[in-house]
Order: sequence, then C-alpha cells, then structure tokens
Amino acid sequence: MAGHHLRENPVVRTALTRPITMLMVFASVLVLGVIAVLNIPLELIPSGASAPFLSVEIPYANATAQDVEDKITRALEAELATTPKLDEISATSSSSRARVNMAFDQDADMDVAYREVRDRVARVRGDLPDDVKQIYIQKHSAENMPVAFYGVSWPAGLDNPRDIVERRLMRRLERIEGVGMVNAWGQADREIRIEVDRELAEAANLNIFQIAQALSSSHFNMASGSLEERDGKYLLRSMAEYQSLEELEDVVVGPNDLRLDDVANVLYDFPKQEEFNRYNGRESMAIMVIKESQANTVEVSQRVKAEIDDAMNDPALAPFAILPIFIQGDTIVTGLEQVVGSGMQGGILAIFVLLFFLRRLRLTVVIALAIPLSMFMSLPFMYFSDQTINLVSLIGLMICIGLVVDNSVVVAENIARYRGRGVSRFAAALHGTSEVALPITLATATTMVVFLPAALLSSGSTQFFMIRMVTPVCVSLLASLFVALVLIPMAAAFLLDRELFADAEPGTLRGHLLAADQWWKAKLSWLYEKTFGRLSVLYGKLLRLSLRRRMDVVLIGLLAMVSLAIPANPETGVSRAGDQNMGGRQIRVGYSMPQDVTMEEADAFFRELEAWFADNREAWNVNGEFLQVEPGHASVQFFFSAPRDGDAPYRETGKEIFEQMPEPPGWTKRSDFAQSDGGAKNTFPVFIYGSDHRSVQDVKTLVADELAKLDGVISVVGAQRDDTQRDELALSLDPVMAERLGISAGMVGNTVAYALRGSPLPRFHGEDREIDVWIRYEEADREELDDLLEFKVPTNAGTSVPIRTVTQKHVQKSETVLVRNNKRVAALVELELEPEDRQQTIATIQAFLASYELPAGVSFDSDQEARSIGDGTQDLIMAMALASVFIFLIMGFLFESFVLPLSVLPAIPLSFVGVWWFLYLTDSDLDPLAGIGLLLLLGVVVNNAIVLVDFINGAREQGLDRTDAIVEAGIQRFRPIFMTALTTVGGMLPLAFADAPAEGIPYGPFGKTLVGGMTTATILTLVVVPVSYTAFDDLRELVQRWFARVFRKGGSDQPPPVA
Repeated sequence: MAGHHLRENPVVRTALTRPITMLMVFASVLVLGVIAVLNIPLELIPSGASAPFLSVEIPYANATAQDVEDKITRALEAELATTPKLDEISATSSSSRARVNMAFDQDADMDVAYREVRDRVARVRGDLPDDVKQIYIQKHSAENMPVAFYGVSWPAGLDNPRDIVERRLMRRLERIEGVGMVNAWGQADREIRIEVDRELAEAANLNIFQIAQALSSSHFNMASGSLEERDGKYLLRSMAEYQSLEELEDVVVGPNDLRLDDVANVLYDFPKQEEFNRYNGRESMAIMVIKESQANTVEVSQRVKAEIDDAMNDPALAPFAILPIFIQGDTIVTGLEQVVGSGMQGGILAIFVLLFFLRRLRLTVVIALAIPLSMFMSLPFMYFSDQTINLVSLIGLMICIGLVVDNSVVVAENIARYRGRGVSRFAAALHGTSEVALPITLATATTMVVFLPAALLSSGSTQFFMIRMVTPVCVSLLASLFVALVLIPMAAAFLLDRELFADAEPGTLRGHLLAADQWWKAKLSWLYEKTFGRLSVLYGKLLRLSLRRRMDVVLIGLLAMVSLAIPANPETGVSRAGDQNMGGRQIRVGYSMPQDVTMEEADAFFRELEAWFADNREAWNVNGEFLQVEPGHASVQFFFSAPRDGDAPYRETGKEIFEQMPEPPGWTKRSDFAQSDGGAKNTFPVFIYGSDHRSVQDVKTLVADELAKLDGVISVVGAQRDDTQRDELALSLDPVMAERLGISAGMVGNTVAYALRGSPLPRFHGEDREIDVWIRYEEADREELDDLLEFKVPTNAGTSVPIRTVTQKHVQKSETVLVRNNKRVAALVELELEPEDRQQTIATIQAFLASYELPAGVSFDSDQEARSIGDGTQDLIMAMALASVFIFLIMGFLFESFVLPLSVLPAIPLSFVGVWWFLYLTDSDLDPLAGIGLLLLLGVVVNNAIVLVDFINGAREQGLDRTDAIVEAGIQRFRPIFMTALTTVGGMLPLAFADAPAEGIPYGPFGKTLVGGMTTATILTLVVVPVSYTAFDDLRELVQRWFARVFRKGGSDQPPPVA
C-alpha cells in the first residue's frame, strides 16, 4: 500500500497517543450521566403533546340552556375571542353551567395566555348575573393531569361522608410534598337553605325580595375606610355576622319584630339530589391529586399511595372504600418498562447479529457496549436542558440501539482489513479508523440533519415529536461517533489483538476454554460461509451483470416504485392519521333517557346493571366502573386492569360489554371506546353549522339517526349531549296587562327565578369552611304550576297581583345543551367507525352528506380530519424535501462533486417501497410518529451508500478501473452493510411488533416504518446505487468534456470545473 494513500485523523491519533486523557473525558461524561439518571424526571407523555388549552367554566344552576347562553356565554365568548394566539374557541351552554374552551397555537406561552384570559374574565364580570358566584379558569396540560385519581365510596345512609373525607383524607393528601392541589367532586357540600312559607309571608305583607334584602343587610363584612388617632392610623371594618343557625333564625325581617323563624324554615342539609355518582355500585365521590409543576410524577404518586394506605388505618375512614382508578406514576413506570423491555430485546438481537458476523467475542462486547454507553451519554444533555424521560424520548433512544453500532462496525471491519494485510496493531487502528473517519462522520451528520427542518415546520404533531427526539437521537449518534473514533481504535490497539488462550495446554481448563472458543467460532464460520459467504459470491456476479445491463436495473427500480400505487392509495391502502393517538385503558357507554324517566326509575335500572357488572368484572378484567346519572343522561365508564396473557384487546371486550348492555324502550345507548388499546382513533366528526340552535339541532337529530344506520358505523359517540330536547314551560308576558298594571318583565322573571331557583345570600362562616346560603320558597309552594302562577308581583299602585294575571303559558321544545364553535351556532355528530373499513365508510358518509337536502342557512363540515391529514402531509413533504437538500449538501462536501451525490439519492425513494408495503401488509396506519420514521430513513438509508461510494472512489484512486472498483468495493462492503442493516432492523423489530401500550403513544407503525424501509433500502442499495453511480459518473464525464470543448473554443487557459 503506497504511503500517500494512508490517512491520519487527528482525533484518532490523539486517542491512540493519549488514551488516559480520552478515558478521563469518557469517565467525566459517565459521572454526569449518573447524576442525570438519579435526578431526571419521568413522564408518560411529554408536555405539549396536546394543543395548548384553556377553559373557563361558570356554574349557574337551575336555569335553561338558552338563559345561560343569553346571560353568560355570549358575553364571555365575545370577550375571550380577542385573546392573542387563540386558534379555536368553542362555547357550551347547559342548564347548569357555561363553559368556553380555547385552543391556542402550539407556540403560545400559556402563562401569558392565562393572564390574558384572566384579565378578560375580570372585564366581563360586571356584565354577568349577580348570582354568578364562581368562575373557574383552568389550564389543561400534562402538568395539570391528575397524578392520582381515586374513587371513594361508602355505605348508603352514612352521615356527612364528604366532611369526613375532606377532614380525614384530603387534608392529609394536601400536606404531601410535591402535591399542589386536591380536588373532589361527586358529593355536594351541605348548605343552609331558608325555605319561605309563601302563605305566612304574604299574610305578613312580605315577599321573598324583602326577606332576602333584610338578611343581606344583617350579615356583612365590609371595609369602612381608616381612622387616625394619636397612637396611629387604623383601618376600619364594619361587621355584622351571625355565628349560628339560631342567630340566623332570630334575624328581624319585617315589622313588629317579625323574625325569620316566623315565616321560614332554616335547614342545614345536603341539597336535593338531582344526580348521583357511584363507583362499583356504592355512593361515591372522586378525588383527584394534582402535583406541583416541578415535582416528580412518579415520586409524588408513590407518596400519595403510601399516604392513602396509612389513612385507611384511621377509624373514621373505616366505612369507606378508597379504590385507585388511575395512578399516573404506575402508568408511567409500566409504559416505560414496556419500551425498555422491547429495546433490550432489540439490543440482544443486535448483539447476536454482531457475534454471527464478527465471530470475535471481545470485539463484539466492545462494539455492543456502544449501545448503552451512547444512550447513557445522552442523558446529561437531556437533564441539563430540562427535558424528561418519557415515551417519546425513550423511543428516540430505542431506535438508536441499531444505529449506534453502525459506526463501530465500519471502523472495526476496516481495522480488521488492515490487520489482514499484515499492518501492525497501532498502524491498523490509526489508518483503518482514519480512512473511514470522514465518511462515518458525514454519514452520522446525514442522520442528524433530518431534524433540522423541524424548526421550519408549522406547529403540529410531526414537529412536536421531532423536536422531542432531537436530543436523545442526535446526542446518542454523536456519542456513537466518539465511541467509534476513540474507544474502538484504542481497544483494537491495546486489548483485542492478544490471544488469551494462545499458550493453553490440552487437558487444562485453559485448554478446554480454547477448544470451546474454537468450536463455536468454527460452527458460526461454517454457517456464515453457507449463507452470507455464498451470498457474497453471488452478489459479486449479480453486480457485474447489473453493470452490464443497467437499463434492466432501472426498469426493476421503476416497477418497484409503480407498485406503490397499491399500498399508498389512501382509500384502499395505508390510512393516514392526522393526529397522534393516545391510548387509554377505559371505555365509556352513555345513555340518553326520555324526559319522563324519573331519577328513581333510572336508579332502579342502573342498580340491576351494576349487579350484572359485579358478576362479570373478573371475566372482563375490569377494575371498576364509575356511574354518573343526571336527568336525561347517564354515563358508565369502565376502567380495565393491566392486560393479562390471553385476554382479548380492550376494544373487543368493550364491544362485547356494549352489545350486552340493555337498551330500554325510548332510551338511546352510545359507545365511546375508539381509543382503547392505544389503537388507531376510529371516530369521525361531522360538524353542523347554522344561524339558530333550533334548526341545527333538528338537522342533527335527523342526520345522526341516518348516519348510525350506514354500513361501517358502529354508533354515534355518546360523549356529547347537545342532541337532547326537553319540554320547557314558557311564561310570556302579556304586554297590555303589564303596561296597565305597571309590571315589568324583569319583575316577573325575578319572581319566578326566586321561587324556583332561589337566590344566594352572603356565605355563613362555619368552624372550618364557608357554607353556601340559599333562600327560596318551600317545595310545597312550587311543586305545581298552579302554585307558581299564584305568586304575587307588586304593581305601581302598591298592590300585588298573581303572575297568572300578566302572563300566558305554553309548552315548547328546548335544547338542554347549546354549542357554539368559533362564534357560530354548531352541533357535532361524532361517529365511531369499524377500523377495518374506515376509508370506505368515510367515503359513504361523505356521499350521504353531499346528497342530503339541508334547510336554508345550515351547512355540514366533515372535512376536519382531511384538513388535519393534509396539513400533516404537507409538513412532512416539506420536511423531507429540505432534509434531502441538506443530505445532498453534506455528500457534496464529502465527494467534492455536484454530480456524484446524486448517485446516492435513489436509495431514498426505494426505501419507501418497503415502508408502504410493510405498513400495508401489517395493517398499520401512517401516523405522525411513523412520519418521523420516514424522515429518519432519509438519513439512515444513505449511510451505507455514502461509505460504499467513498470506497469506490478510493479504489479508483488506487488505479482500478470503474467496474472493478465498483465490484471490489461492493464485495468489501457487503458484509458490513448487511451487518449494520441487520443490527438496525434487529434493534427495531421488538418495537415494531410490540403490543400497543394501554396508555400512551402506540409506536408500532414507527418501528415498522424503519424496519420496512431499511430492509428494502439495504437490498436495493447494493445493486441500484452502483448502477446509479455509473450513470452519474458518465454524466460527470460528459459535463467535463463539454466544458473542455467550450473552454478550448473560447481560448481560455483556465481548467474546466470538476463536476
């Protein structure tokens, strides 16, 4: 070998001449890695996985949905619609509350958005009704997701269960380190109710307004200015507060010292039960524990579980059953263990591949150490950049299992080639590593550069997951380059070339070990020669044939690309998913009930259903079910336990449960289990827009029934409740009589509101909490319509007349829930589809909607999913185009040519053949995570091609003609190409075929994308890239000859440019 062909890389020389220094650098990074491992937080889903989201909710009980929209929702919506960075706003009005949901741009600062929303709520507060007492503003993100969700149940008839739970359990949980908030719902607090006897009040010439005003004026606590005296300045506060119910009863509310007790009953009791919640058949409430933003989720979850176990020793909590429904820490650990387990399986496969090809145990161990070391070295960077270990970052680390050994394999193979030529250990390590240092560095750069376009994408799932993978993948690849350029040559020079059993004597232990070592190497060598050895010989012949018949190779490549018409067809082939699905271990079944179904009848029905649930929980592997029933609607949510061996998927079990649940006459049963098992989301939304709620709801009712009958539609998802209409009694003011008597509409409305809804009074300060105080007429005075119509309203003349005198009554239909989307009247029909025929079913739905005759002013929008997929596809194509440009620039730097890099690029589209067919044959979707797999393929599949072309150029520099150089380089690179490809594919196989996680992100399509693409790219690279190289080399020579002729004709002495 001529001296001028030998290369020396300064990094490699430094590693070999100063090995202790390099080991100290390596040890320093490992120390930082230990610190990171001990302190880095764990999460299930990285923060920001869902769109930035805020909600504003205002409780307003005992009102109609129309009243809530007119008095609260419209004013709130109009003010909040001006919030900066707002992407979408939707408002819901019901008979109990107003809620406005706001989705923001992905890059919005949610702390700023929260302050903006809070300021706008404060501005609109004065326009809301006076009896609005509470306004809840909540950020929805991973940080606000409960770390623990418990169901607390108790025997029927237990006195004050909520008080006991709050004092004995919730306060203990609030004191736990890392717990930010503990919320409870499902059991109302006791309240003070003042029930006025209408006859006694009217006999005393009092109405409920006067009584409420007297009570408000007798119970106040207000600032009254300041007072300056000689010894200082004092702030004054005027106070008049009753301290007990007896004092409240003694408040004077009328003339002649008429006390409240004379005309009303004062009760301290739970409000009338208008809904009930049960967990596993027992009255219950739910407790949600939310951690502080910087607390470690797993640690907080463990502390909460320990505190719950300790609290159960409290005798006061003995009647209660406290059952975990969701523990985020356990879910995180389970999900991460599943990914790590798949990764370890892939690592073992990769090690066996290395051992099979190398047949050198110590070298295999050294190369295999690149896997944990490279990933371990990425943890300090993640920790100090405030990142977490989550499913996305772990998947990023797992895909590196096969990639990080590629560089080490190339280096080890080249060192072995030099040693085979009789070069010394040190020289072989130096020159063998230096020869491939630049190609493997740039090959690593091509993999890393595919993440660069993420900064240029519009916000979306693809950009989000790419950014979260940048650190683990790129740092691991850089670490693998460090291992290949530093540790592998050091090991080759100082450790690996010494035979441990060279002087072993037969019959001794060392002799037996030598014999065993020779035996397994001989067996693997025989197997290799019978398989890849023969393939290598056949490949050499095939390569020479391909170079002679280049058009045949081009034709085969084109046919492979044309075959993509089958799997890439979105209607019959691989489906696209617009958003990344997040799996769950629960299903929900909803019931809509007729208006005449009483709560007692509903309770009896669900008691029987709960008994049936209890008999089948074990068979279904259900941990428990949470039942919520309110007038007109019920929801049953099933929580599954961790999957057992042999269990059917949650989705199939959910369908079985749903089909067996009874559906009484007039009731409507609906399912929602589209995202169980972490599978593909199989719901399809259809929005209906119009100018008024009545026409929109009428269309929705008719369309939903028709759509549910279409083939492929399982049911209408039961999560939404804006489709029910109820009978509503309307009292219309008689304008003639009202004007004659001097009675305003507001007075009539307030009288009815006080009579039925009651009115809140200043809160009573109890021993440990503030207690709500309400005043209303007794139930006996407001049970019948005739009683209501006898309520008196004052006239201008100072007298009172019954309401019936100035009103007219009639019954009309009204909606229980009103929805507005982006300030437009809207309704949503969400359909659950059979996953097997999803695309065909969507086409059927679109055809039905296109032919449906709509009333004037009403329109459908069923293209939301298509728009989401289209935006994601556009982003993916743009990212792939930019990544290809960056890869081309890097290869141009390596080859010092504009044309030769083009010979490597055909490996990219040919890899897509394997991707689409593999996804198609395994019935997998192309979701955003699989899209990232496509981007990664761009950088991975060209690596072997880059080193192959570099070897061809090197062989030609040594005097070989082009064909011989190509064949020589192809045969030399055959083994390392297959070795690196099989380690990469082996590392990804367990991830590709692992069961979808019960919670979190399904990563099967991602793994299958890489496996399919790497398989076809490896096979086709060995043939197509050499043929492509000859074609573009011919083009390069043609360009050079053309430039030479041009320059000669022009008489220029300048040499032609090199292509």
